[in-house]
Amino acid sequence: MARASRARRAGVRRSDAPGICAAAQAVALYIQGRFAEALPLLDRIRPIAESTEDLVLRAQFPRVYGQLQALRGDYASAVPALLEAIERLHDQPGIELTVATEMLGATYAYMGDFSRALELVFGAHRRSEGVQDQAALAAGEGFLCAVYHMQGEWSLAREHGALAVSTARAAGSVIHEYVGLVYLGLPEARLGDLEGGASSLRRAISIAQAAGTWVLLGRAHGWLAEIELLRGEAHAARELAEAGLALSTKYGYLYDAALCERSLGHALHAIGDAAAAREHLDRAVEGFASISAAPEVQRTQAMIASV
Repeated sequence: MARASRARRAGVRRSDAPGICAAAQAVALYIQGRFAEALPLLDRIRPIAESTEDLVLRAQFPRVYGQLQALRGDYASAVPALLEAIERLHDQPGIELTVATEMLGATYAYMGDFSRALELVFGAHRRSEGVQDQAALAAGEGFLCAVYHMQGEWSLAREHGALAVSTARAAGSVIHEYVGLVYLGLPEARLGDLEGGASSLRRAISIAQAAGTWVLLGRAHGWLAEIELLRGEAHAARELAEAGLALSTKYGYLYDAALCERSLGHALHAIGDAAAAREHLDRAVEGFASISAAPEVQRTQAMIASV
């Protein structure tokens, strides 16, 4: 009886129980990166999350939903959800608010709004520095790396990516080390360290496979394919791009699928199959355009023009 009374005071109703259970399942799928399976669950519990008196569930639903959509590349769905989550988490300062804010910043970067992206990420990162939360600091460095990565500011991307990895390792945070490595590899390669870049991405893929997560794994394959092309290994690049595309399609990643289409098209062109290359490059443009990833649309169109 006392437990029921406490639940009522917290705003939890018996009718919320199925939603809370489904939310826990969705979060587990989200952590594993199984977004194609998590989305139907989240859609099913949305009415409960939006009507409940449970303030925790009301805040956590848009946070998980927004971050999932940001990571998979549905930016039009991610932005309003993350804005709502930030508003609801405003009175609950901590790493969840920090990550939601920085994820929103990264989302704007992928849509091409770099000034807004840096304003959000730097603001949240400064707050983390103020409380010296090492996991939050590692996350912030990773998000800064992601923004500069999208801009093609390779020196800054490498700097913040390396800081993300070292800070995460010091904090014992494997997930933030993984994210840092995913974003660090291509900047290292673009700045001339092809072996170092490939090694960072192979290490990231190994961590993801050991942890049983598919978050960012498609783009890790796509970017490693780009490095293999820089090394003159077109057939290895093709295999990586095909594997990344299969993973991205299976688990519901829109950005990663378009990236791997582009890497596959680039690899096929290097091999000498011009017709198939153009087909995949066109698919990449369509994929990036469908999610409003303007910088990637421009990069892919430039690649088509060059080949």
